[in-house]
Amino acid sequence: MPWNFTATLGYAGSEGHHDARLVNQSFLYNTTNSPVTAAYFAQTDSSQNYNAMNAQLRHTAGHGLAFSMVYTWSKAMDQVSNGDLADALANQTNPADNASEWGLADFDARNRIVSTALWDVPKVHTSNGFTDALANGWQINGIYTWHTAFPYTPVTFNLATTAFVPGSGVVSPTRPLAYYGGVIQGCSNDLYMNGTDFPNRGASGTEGGANYFETTPPANSHSTCRALDATASAGPATRTWM
Repeated sequence: MPWNFTATLGYAGSEGHHDARLVNQSFLYNTTNSPVTAAYFAQTDSSQNYNAMNAQLRHTAGHGLAFSMVYTWSKAMDQVSNGDLADALANQTNPADNASEWGLADFDARNRIVSTALWDVPKVHTSNGFTDALANGWQINGIYTWHTAFPYTPVTFNLATTAFVPGSGVVSPTRPLAYYGGVIQGCSNDLYMNGTDFPNRGASGTEGGANYFETTPPANSHSTCRALDATASAGPATRTWM
């Protein structure tokens, strides 16, 4: 390309199987007469994949200035992003049905830009060797990074997953049944720190969730419901949402 520019376009991808997740066995087996309330076992039955397009524009040094910009358009999917951790980050909303946990990874960033710049400060020539040594050989550089927001999973205590077998535990909170729309999306931290991304909170100011998500237990379900499949086109009712 002219003016010392170079452009490249590439693809990066990966796929993994048999990733570990810690599962509380009380969600899988009848624990009615069991003295154990929680028993966590590692199960290597989860999968993940990543696909990305990388586009780079680079300008090689001219007059001491060089810079590059890399744009990545990607998508990361998995069934659990921190499944080998023994804390709340490893919790799934429906551990008895691992297939329903397939969705955007916690660290999925759909768009990402990284820009770098470097400038060699012009050399200074004087009659003093000490001054020349002190004033020359300097560089100024910078890195700028930007990416879109990470997804998250809304949950509600109004619903619980269906018992996998009679007597097994049920998960609550779990995913809502549907998303009505209307959330304000943006990159401002104030949206999330002040809760203004959910402006319709009702007269009491605490009804935001019910105005945006379907959280009413189905009639004849004994106040339990099976979490939606994360591949369904139901917005935040899937495992992750952005």
